[in-house]
Amino acid sequence: MAYLEVIARAKVRPGQLEGVKAQAAEIVRVTREQDTHTLRCDWFINEDGTECEVHEAYLSEEGLIEHNQHVVEVRDALFRDHAFDDTRA
Repeated sequence: MAYLEVIARAKVRPGQLEGVKAQAAEIVRVTREQDTHTLRCDWFINEDGTECEVHEAYLSEEGLIEHNQHVVEVRDALFRDHAFDDTRA
């Protein structure tokens, strides 16, 4: 079965680790409650708390679009207040 996988990385702003954790938890909550085509949404934080990484998988491109619509406000707050340097692979 083919699916779309996204890996995103970001840096945690100094002193904002708890904020990153809270926003990541909210993104996971919204994903579980609202997404219908998301297979995976897992967040990881490195040992020293300076970087985070999210692994997402979707049934199709439509799943990615749906997910982005659901989490746009939470994700915007994450990067506005707690993280920076978003890169996607």
